[in-house]
Amino acid sequence: AEIIKQSMAIDASEARAEKIEALLPRNRIEFIPRRRQDIDFIYLIANPRQGRQIQPTLAFYFAESLPIIAYPSIYDGSDNVDINRDLNGIIFLDSPWLLQQSNPFKEFVSDSFRKTAGPLERLRAMGIDSFRLHDRLSQFATSEIKFLGGATGLLTMNADREIQRQLLVARFIDGAPQLLPP
Repeated sequence: AEIIKQSMAIDASEARAEKIEALLPRNRIEFIPRRRQDIDFIYLIANPRQGRQIQPTLAFYFAESLPIIAYPSIYDGSDNVDINRDLNGIIFLDSPWLLQQSNPFKEFVSDSFRKTAGPLERLRAMGIDSFRLHDRLSQFATSEIKFLGGATGLLTMNADREIQRQLLVARFIDGAPQLLPP
């Protein structure tokens, strides 16, 4: 909370108010602190528990309108909308495996193997893509295929023959992640 207070320059705003109070011969001055205006967004690297604390803290420091873009770790894959309401408005990127709810293959895998959540689900998706890519690497190398829809995202191969992935964009709305248009 102290870091946010310092970065929002609330102290500077309060100091300006004290200076005005010292200059003006009045007993009482109405004052509402304001945050600095040169911040475009906050990039948040946090787990869900830590992330749930950011919105109330920003509101306390008059910065609730700042967009928050988070690392995928902000979403643990749980669908508990009551707990996740404090994440509302946060935008993040993640794999289709975690964000797409109706996926018959995911349902089959979940029914066939031990239940996992969050980071382990991401590893499971990586394993699925690794298995799928094994047979497709030569097709990527010869440009026979340009992309492959994978469990971890849209997979492509760059000029250095490195596999890259494009994640999906989502925002927490009413405690649940909702996909946003690309």
